[in-house]
Amino acid sequence: MSLLTNHALAVTKKGELYGWGSNVNGKLGFALDTIMIMKPTLVTYFNDKSRFRVIDVACGDEHSFVHCEEFDELGNSVGLRLYQLGYNPDESEHNYRGSTKEELEAN
Repeated sequence: MSLLTNHALAVTKKGELYGWGSNVNGKLGFALDTIMIMKPTLVTYFNDKSRFRVIDVACGDEHSFVHCEEFDELGNSVGLRLYQLGYNPDESEHNYRGSTKEELEAN
């Protein structure tokens, strides 16, 4: 679970991701026209258990991070990826940007 002044994210034991509070700039992973989430709500993008296993989350002022293990179509792990939700200046209209450890280390 990660809490900040105006938003929060939590991962259940089943790996489900819930968010609530301010969604300004999509920092909770909901549609950009949804400004406020009043109660813990499932972030459906990460709900496909055949593709993702959410490991951890972190909330920042204008964005959040979701650390996931990803799987291929056969269910084999293909590695870990860090997703940024929210403020994303280099990809317009795309709220989920994922990077591998190697991609992050190269920058």
